Amino acid sequence: MLKINEYFYRLQGKDLFVHKNHSHNEIELIQVVSGNGTVIKKDKTYVLQSQHIYSIDARQAHIVYPQPEDCLDYVRNKIVIDA
Repeated sequence: MLKINEYFYRLQGKDLFVHKNHSHNEIELIQVVSGNGTVIKKDKTYVLQSQHIYSIDARQAHIVYPQPEDCLDYVRNKIVIDA
């Protein structure tokens, strides 16, 4: 069974690593409740849309942040598990 390292319910607004390229030996599962977010990996931008669930291999450098116009509306649930 995989270990859950972090669990966040209904996070709103910015993440702690806003605009910082980072990596860690984990997998992130993000459920976007409302608003839109963005992930940048290897110079590609991916939009995280409301009512979708995403899996991110956090072992690769990435940046996760809300769209500036949706910052206050960006609400998500996040689970970080061992890779």
